[in-house]
Amino acid sequence: MYNSGKHKAGFTLIEVLIVIALMAILVAIMLPVSVDYQKRNDLDVAQTTFVQGVRRAQQLSMGAEGDSQWGLVAISGGIVIFKGSTYSLRDATYDEVFDMSPAIVVTGQSEFDFAKTTGLPSQTGVVTLTNENYQETVSVNAKGIVNY
Repeated sequence: MYNSGKHKAGFTLIEVLIVIALMAILVAIMLPVSVDYQKRNDLDVAQTTFVQGVRRAQQLSMGAEGDSQWGLVAISGGIVIFKGSTYSLRDATYDEVFDMSPAIVVTGQSEFDFAKTTGLPSQTGVVTLTNENYQETVSVNAKGIVNY
């Protein structure tokens, strides 16, 4: 039965519009924050990938894997661990490629080659990874120690 003294259940148009407006405000606030977080996260992942790649190339050289020395180079969109004395003289069938965000710009010393059995680098230097307003650095010294 219908009771005319009670209100009908439901939402009014004004209530729905207020909720939509509040949700739009929250999205407008959170979108820049989440984009900023993604940029920082991409940079952190790139730095970690680069450091782990340097250490892997050094370990492969120290173990004389494949009776060769190994190295690492940062290229657009990733890093490559390679078998050989330099990237240009490498045996490409042994390449290990690890992706990085294409927004990451790599500057500085981008190639490190490690001596067989000792693992000492033939180059030292600093690599700078940049993602818009953020940057991280990784350095490799003459002893092959990686600082970041």
